[in-house]
Amino acid sequence: MATGKAKKYFLSPDDLPQVLEEVIIGITFIPAVNLDEEVILARFGTPDNRIESAGAIHFLYPEKGLDIVLHENSKEVMQYVAPDAFQQLLQPLQ
Repeated sequence: MATGKAKKYFLSPDDLPQVLEEVIIGITFIPAVNLDEEVILARFGTPDNRIESAGAIHFLYPEKGLDIVLHENSKEVMQYVAPDAFQQLLQPLQ
């Protein structure tokens, strides 16, 4: 891409019909901007729950289908799922 930071991948024409039949069940996003607890709370509000484990804090917003992970030694991660599938995202954390 023009920025030199993003990449664009093309599917093989043989794979395209199969991909069009698939359902996206979740999206993981690593934001370019640095998030911290103050920014998360200002933008998304108070989470329904927080889980801390292995140096990471998970800010959990089940009604939005969102888990924002802050880790002391790595980049922030945002995980989105359909709100009715949030339990699947939560299970590995419990």
